[in-house]
Amino acid sequence: GSRKGPRSTVWKIWCNNDDIYIHSRMHGNKTKVSLHASCECQWSLTNEYVKELNILNKDRHITKWYIEEPSQDRAILAFKIDIPLSEIRNVPLPSDNKKVFWVSDVPDGATVRFIFYISPSSEEDPMQQEILPHRPLFSLKLKTRGWLLVMVDLILIPTADIENARTSVLEQFYPEHNGITHELNDHRACLFMKPNDSQSPHGLLEICLV
Repeated sequence: GSRKGPRSTVWKIWCNNDDIYIHSRMHGNKTKVSLHASCECQWSLTNEYVKELNILNKDRHITKWYIEEPSQDRAILAFKIDIPLSEIRNVPLPSDNKKVFWVSDVPDGATVRFIFYISPSSEEDPMQQEILPHRPLFSLKLKTRGWLLVMVDLILIPTADIENARTSVLEQFYPEHNGITHELNDHRACLFMKPNDSQSPHGLLEICLV
């Protein structure tokens, strides 16, 4: 999307030492994805939200999984975020002037896939290489693990699959909506995606409920 046109939510990616965090602003301070240096990963409620709900810290994980450690000469595909063009909307401008990497000029029917790689340890940014598997977006230096590399690809998710996902969310969380959807105009959801094979990463699919 774009700052002044239809867009998805804004996603924030940051690192703390060798740990990587991914967070959508639509979730406020409620959830985040963590890719830890230990290779343990989780989509969890934040510490702040756990305190607000008054639940035990051990119960805050929505799901857990593991990733491989990068080899000496090979980066690993660690995570993905899929945002279909059909799911962007006209929403208020971001309230701050923080730097945002906008991905625009997406063909009709396409889905933007943000791909997260973790590279082997290196002083030089691998994103400066001439040959990359996808369009580069940005990179972040980790303390000892190497680099987090974020790239962009365009894929096709069948419209029927997106509609089935939307219907599943509505039936599970809004069983009494009875086709009345105007109250859900501002609602979005993130659906957790498990890999279909050993070459695919876990990820999130962002959709609108209307």
